[in-house]
Amino acid sequence: MNSKFKIFGLIVAIIMVITGLSTVFAAGEPTLNTIAWNDIDGSGTYNTGDTIAFTFSEAMNTATVILAQLDSDLGLSAHTFGTSAAGLAIAWNGPTNTILTVTLGTDATVAAADTCDPAVTVTDAGGAGDLTLAPVAIPATDTVAPTLNTVAWNDANSSTKIDATDTLVLTFSEKIDSTTVRTDSVANFNTDIGLSGGHTVGGAAVVASWDATGKILTVTLGTGTTVASGDTLNPAATVTDIAGVADASSAKTITDNVGPKVLTVAWTDMNSNTTIDGADKLVLTFSEPIVTATVQTDTKAHLNSDLGLSGSHTFDSVTVGWTVSNTVLTVTLGASTTVVSGDTINPAATVTDVATNADATVTKTITDNLGPTLAQVTAIGSITTLTPSYTFTTTEAGTITYGGLCASSTTSATIGSNTITFNALGPTTYSNCTITVTDAYTNASTALAVTPFEISFGGGGDGSTNSTTTPTTTTTPITPTTTTTPTTTTTPTTTITPQQLGPITISKPLNQMTRDELVNTLLRLVLTLIAQGKLSHL
Repeated sequence: MNSKFKIFGLIVAIIMVITGLSTVFAAGEPTLNTIAWNDIDGSGTYNTGDTIAFTFSEAMNTATVILAQLDSDLGLSAHTFGTSAAGLAIAWNGPTNTILTVTLGTDATVAAADTCDPAVTVTDAGGAGDLTLAPVAIPATDTVAPTLNTVAWNDANSSTKIDATDTLVLTFSEKIDSTTVRTDSVANFNTDIGLSGGHTVGGAAVVASWDATGKILTVTLGTGTTVASGDTLNPAATVTDIAGVADASSAKTITDNVGPKVLTVAWTDMNSNTTIDGADKLVLTFSEPIVTATVQTDTKAHLNSDLGLSGSHTFDSVTVGWTVSNTVLTVTLGASTTVVSGDTINPAATVTDVATNADATVTKTITDNLGPTLAQVTAIGSITTLTPSYTFTTTEAGTITYGGLCASSTTSATIGSNTITFNALGPTTYSNCTITVTDAYTNASTALAVTPFEISFGGGGDGSTNSTTTPTTTTTPITPTTTTTPTTTTTPTTTITPQQLGPITISKPLNQMTRDELVNTLLRLVLTLIAQGKLSHL
């Protein structure tokens, strides 16, 4: 039936040429002009995924080519394009609708030398049926030029900027002859992929690889790369597909589509008082250059908002400075700042990088990481009281902890001067006492070493001072001397000298001693006082 219609059409055409109406006729009937095969996998034969492009003389009514009856609609002489269940697909080049692209499925058997002669039911946009006068042959060779379809940047090191170790993924329309993309030198590679602006993928050698299909090329950027967002790739004509057809790409743009982020926020204690306050600085380091105008400094409120300062707090300042690279922002805090440790920074989406990507920061915390600074006011020296007082200063309030043989019931300190009283101590020299203050953010000060001090008794046994003479002690062990006095009974008499007792060593505060340690210490104390003549024999 289709051939009969075509013969009839031919007769009509002859008549119209004779009558001078051929121009009108030619303008009204569509024809199949060409068929082009794109050997996607480079196998040299028609396979799954290959495409066949049918070019018509004018815009077609796409609804008249039905996928389920594609073989008959396109008048395939033998074999089959396959079925949709096996992956067969069709697409028109809308809106012109002059080219129909058929993607073959797994069950396709179409081959070179087959022909196509569309049915008259295939019509143009005006409803005129196809009038292809002679079947068009399915080509034996791939004549379709390869093209670079997409370029994708992969931020491999999560820096949010295009730099070394990142990758560019180039996807072509079909399998490429990999030898036509030279990797013998970085310069040749830059030329073959058509990198714009005299830029380079960098590195001492090309690091690139093709996937199994031969269509996807992955390039790893090297040290010294100058690739930037906005650069383009347009492969040279020397880059070809497996059939030797030259690349016909249009330029594809490399795009940075990842937002910048704040990497770190560091507090600088400019006045060395270990507290976040006016004149101190906050240093924000971004992952890539920022458009500085997107961080507004016309008002304090704008700066607070643009940098996303939490808790309705304020920097109380518009004094800022950027590094030359526009990656580091320093904010100088004002006198009435309310920034505290634990506040966070999370810039607004209006803060952007050079590629206009919105900030993508994960909240960063402002941290007070400095402990208080302590200083001794007055040394204790040599005293006779068992509960000495000690005064020191601290730059921050906090919790007091004690080290060495000293302790106190006072466990909190306020900013400035603090006087504490040590728990009862025995008479000896103390040289290992320390005081540490930990602030509200768990930052501990450096331990303040209490200047060594000595506790000794004067004239009285209660610690009162009756004499300025300090007893002299030695390390001579106690050696009792026994004498016998003629009486009705013989009673041993013990005579102890101060030199025989040696020093009294106290290893810990009296209130922390065991019963035996306390008895032994008190006994030695009593014996010392007796030997010094300051206490009658018991």
